[in-house]
Amino acid sequence: MFTAIGLMLTGIALGFALRSFQWPELLGRAISPTIMLMLFALGVAVGGNETLMTNLPVLGGKALILTVACVAGSLICIVAVRRFFPDAGPRRHAAAGADSEDAGAAMSVRRDREDGEGRA
Repeated sequence: MFTAIGLMLTGIALGFALRSFQWPELLGRAISPTIMLMLFALGVAVGGNETLMTNLPVLGGKALILTVACVAGSLICIVAVRRFFPDAGPRRHAAAGADSEDAGAAMSVRRDREDGEGRA
């Protein structure tokens, strides 16, 4: 673990020190294919592990239950927040001292002026 963290920190330091050179941009383009290759290698390793493959239905079932529970908990929290804080909806950009209806009209007029309409 310390090796991985050390390599990452060394890479960050090198990238910072050599950011004016062209090679970090080339290296940036190689990141996605490298990650895909690593995921493929991980898949081969998982597929070759008999113990893991035999327990995969149980592990997958537990993962599914955990995922559904997390989504359900998030939805319950949203309902609770909206019930106890009814004004906690999305905020609209309002002009200083104007209510939301006046601000919407002001934004519409401003947008028309920027588009070239409404100029006299």
